[in-house]
Amino acid sequence: MYNVSIYFENMEISSMHCDCPYGGNCKHIAATLYYLDNHPDLMNQDEYSDLISSLTYDELVEFLYEELPKNPDLANKLKLLKNHEADSRWFHDKLENCFTSHVKVIDFMNDDLQNLKNAEHINLLLSLLKRIVDYLTELNYYGQYDAYDDVLNAVEEVINDLLDLGYENQTCDFLEEFILSSDDECVLDIFTDVYSRYRSVEELFDANFKRVN
Repeated sequence: MYNVSIYFENMEISSMHCDCPYGGNCKHIAATLYYLDNHPDLMNQDEYSDLISSLTYDELVEFLYEELPKNPDLANKLKLLKNHEADSRWFHDKLENCFTSHVKVIDFMNDDLQNLKNAEHINLLLSLLKRIVDYLTELNYYGQYDAYDDVLNAVEEVINDLLDLGYENQTCDFLEEFILSSDDECVLDIFTDVYSRYRSVEELFDANFKRVN
């Protein structure tokens, strides 16, 4: 069984992923799109709004008390929403379990990294992103090139989002580590290009040369 993920933005499809060997060009995505087309109610957000509005405060509280012990994802989202606490071990453990499928990794980036970004846990986010960049080496080694491209594109989106939000110092420091040490040409090309918009690549290498000599 393969995992299919379809992402929507303003009720329009923004991207699609499947963890089968054919990546995004497969019958699994086609079948999922066909199912969605024949079940438009799955995309109707109004019904969720109506359902929540119909519940009393006590009913919502009772539901959460029952659901939170069984749903650590929901529990961590509530922690981030309420008091911006983040359990770093929980996030790292969850990411480790996602490495079985590049689609799960992308889902993690779209959901968990987004939540951390909203809660301004940038250092934790970047430590997780570092592991995802390292994961690209594994995808490349096993010849999973479509999966590699999907994950790398998602990484680039996260980096650009962080820079757009003003986290220049933390993000550029993150990029520097890979620019100075990575053997992955695609990673180097993208990271160097992004980095060069904010800092001098030449000065980075000059400073590193002086530091090691």
